[in-house]
Amino acid sequence: MTHRRRPSAHIRVVRTKRGRRARVINSHIPPRRRLAMKISEKYPELKKSEAMGIVGFTFDEIKGSLKRDKEYIQPGFGKFVVKHRKARIARNPMTGKPIKVAAKKVLKFRPAKQLKESVL
Repeated sequence: MTHRRRPSAHIRVVRTKRGRRARVINSHIPPRRRLAMKISEKYPELKKSEAMGIVGFTFDEIKGSLKRDKEYIQPGFGKFVVKHRKARIARNPMTGKPIKVAAKKVLKFRPAKQLKESVL
């Protein structure tokens, strides 16, 4: 008799329209943990804690790259860029009075062509 791996508490079994059973990851799980669970399912030799470490390391490296270089490019996925937005005068929509909006940095994302084609 082979050992069956017990499903995680975050995975539930549902019936599809055709009456088949399918494993679904609950949507209430944070996306970072959900990504780590997918990695540990694809590579069973990795523990979930190791997969969480990999996901965390990946996002930390992206953040570090954005702080240092002001951009991060992932071929096939897209480009993250830190832009500087100048100070400007805007209008309060309730009163119509002009107000000053301070200069700030904003993060922009531009999806790659392959990502657009696969999603849209």
